[in-house]
Amino acid sequence: MRVQVGDKASWSQTISHDLTLAFGKVTGNLNPLNIDEKFAQGTRYGRCVAQGLLVGSMISHILGTKLPGPGTVYLSQQFHWLHPAYIGDTLTATVVVVDHHPTKPIVTLKTDIYNQDGDHVLTGEAVVLADIGS
Repeated sequence: MRVQVGDKASWSQTISHDLTLAFGKVTGNLNPLNIDEKFAQGTRYGRCVAQGLLVGSMISHILGTKLPGPGTVYLSQQFHWLHPAYIGDTLTATVVVVDHHPTKPIVTLKTDIYNQDGDHVLTGEAVVLADIGS
C-alpha cells in the first residue's frame, strides 16, 4: 500500500465493562478503578474508567488493519491522555499520515481519540515500519 501525507483512517468502539475486564485479565492490570464500579464511585472519577493502554490500543488496531495496514510494525508511539474514557463511552480513534521517508518504509502518523461528546481523550504520534510496497 502506498501512503501519502494527509491519508486518514478511523475506527470506533464502545468501551464496555467486559472489555475492560478482559483487557485487565490479559495484561494483569486488574486495577479496581477499571473494573469495580463500587470502588470507582469513591474515586475522583465517580465511575469506572478504561485502562489507558486499552484506549491507546485502538491506534494499534488502525495501524495494523487500515493505515498503513497489514504488515505494519511499531517503531515508536507517544501518547498524551487528556480526558478519561469511561465505561459506556464510544471512542473514535483517528490516524493521519504526517510524514513518510522518501526511500524507506517509515511512516509518521498523528494519532487522536475522541469520545462521543467530542472530548479529546488521547493525542500522540506513531512512527511505524510499513509494508507500503516499492
